[in-house]
Amino acid sequence: MEELVRKAQHGDRDAFYEIISASREKLYRTAYSYLKDEHAALEAVAETTCRAYISINRLRDSRYFTTWLTRILINYCINELKYLSKHTSEDMASIKHICIMDADGGIEERLDLTDGLTKIKPKYRDVLILKYFEDFSTEDIAKALNKPVGTVKTWINRGLKQLRDNMKGSEHCV
Repeated sequence: MEELVRKAQHGDRDAFYEIISASREKLYRTAYSYLKDEHAALEAVAETTCRAYISINRLRDSRYFTTWLTRILINYCINELKYLSKHTSEDMASIKHICIMDADGGIEERLDLTDGLTKIKPKYRDVLILKYFEDFSTEDIAKALNKPVGTVKTWINRGLKQLRDNMKGSEHCV
């Protein structure tokens, strides 16, 4: 991947297309987890791709391309949510359901996390989405959000505590 990134930085469009193609599913999932709308998520991926193409020369270390690209996407999504919150009354930043799989691979239980996640602070919600829904490591989250690893760990712990507190009394409390 690093070689492709270096080629893309030197103007190789095919290399850029290849690395974006490899990242597009993860980008879409991340955008959808923020925006909760298929069209808006696709627009976010397209805008992120455009912004990355224009500014790929600013990337200092090709090893961090995925983190850099994700940061562009997250910033776009956050800005879009701010814009939407001013223009709609819907809460676009919620995650509606996750499925817990049993040992046989079947759906054991469906958790409705909408209320729990929408009631926690946005910075905590962001790290929980990246950590548990997008499988980012704590270090990658820190790089994507430009925060120290210790801060990210604290936010994860506080976010989980707030989520647990919000889910208490719910029939789906874990």
